Order: sequence, then structure tokens, then C-alpha cells
Amino acid sequence: MKKSRSALLALLGGALFLLGYGLAVAVPPPPSADNSKEGESLDVQFARMQLALAQASLKNVESLNSKVAKLVSADDVAAYQQDVAVARSQLKATEEGDPNAEFAVWLRRAEAAASYADALWQGAVSANHRASDTVRATEVERLRLAAELAKLEVKRGEAALHGTPQQRTAWQLSLLNDEIQRLKEDARHTTPSGRIYPFWRY
Repeated sequence: MKKSRSALLALLGGALFLLGYGLAVAVPPPPSADNSKEGESLDVQFARMQLALAQASLKNVESLNSKVAKLVSADDVAAYQQDVAVARSQLKATEEGDPNAEFAVWLRRAEAAASYADALWQGAVSANHRASDTVRATEVERLRLAAELAKLEVKRGEAALHGTPQQRTAWQLSLLNDEIQRLKEDARHTTPSGRIYPFWRY
């Protein structure tokens, strides 16, 4: 399982949800799933399923690490844990139907991404302190710029919090687009064969 691929699918799902927000869809409700409750709206069912998926993904990486220590890096485990926290907040906001709470979830998602990006950069810097040239200087710089960009994204979201609904939506779409571009960039830096994590991140 690749973290970037899972995150990309989650982001695309979020984009579809955002673009379809507020539209009335006259479609009969699907059969109740194990994770849904009778009478729930489709949006709540979707948010509940996102939480279930995030929890299953976290359980999966924890299981992998229980069999082979540090097979999944500590940074990635923390990212999966953040995914669960964000999904739980999303479910709560969707159940309450509070637009402000919904936007707060997007901010939390951006903050989690910024935290993860900063952890990757700091991990690379620390690795080079322990052993020179463990991580290429060009890669360290790329990670630094990615971390700075993620921090600016959070600041833009905080500014949009006090803006118009249109400005909020514009930031949400921008966040999705920027994150997809970063995932594509990360994918290009991932070794094609198998599930490999840089050893300096452990």
C-alpha cells in the first residue's frame, strides 16, 4: 500500500464531495452498510465510510509494523493517525451540518499536511547531521520548499476563514489542486518497485 496513492484517492473523493456540495440528487438511498446507520444522509454515510477506511488503513500499517519492526516509518504512522483524526472531525462536522465546522476540518487537514511535510524535511536534515550526504542536498531543499509551501497553505486557509463563502471554496479547491500536484511530485521520487521507505525517516 502506498501512502501517496491512498492520499490521492482520498483527495479526489474530497474534490467530488466539494464540487457536489449543495446539489439535490434524487437518487434512492443505497442498501445500508455495516458502517452506516438507518436514516443517515448520503453525506454522513460517506463521511462515516471515510472514517472506517482511515481506521482500517491505520490498523493495516500497525499490523505490518507488529510483524516487521519499522517497516512503515514513524512519520507515515503519524500521518495515518492524523488521517483518522481528520476523518473523525469530518464525520462530526457533517452530522452537525455546520459550515464553519466543515471548513475547520479542511484547515485541520492542511495543518496535518504541513506537519507531515515539516517532519520529512527535519528528518532529512537530521539524517545528514548523523551521516553526511545521507540525503542529497537537492532533495533536502525540495523537502524544505514543500514544507514552506504547506505552511503558507495553512496561512491562506486561516485568511479564507474570515472571507466570503466563495473565497473559502476557492481555497479548498486550491488546496486540493496543490496537494495533488505534490503527490504527483512525490510519486516521481518513489522507487517504482514495491513498497520502499527511505531509511533515514525511521
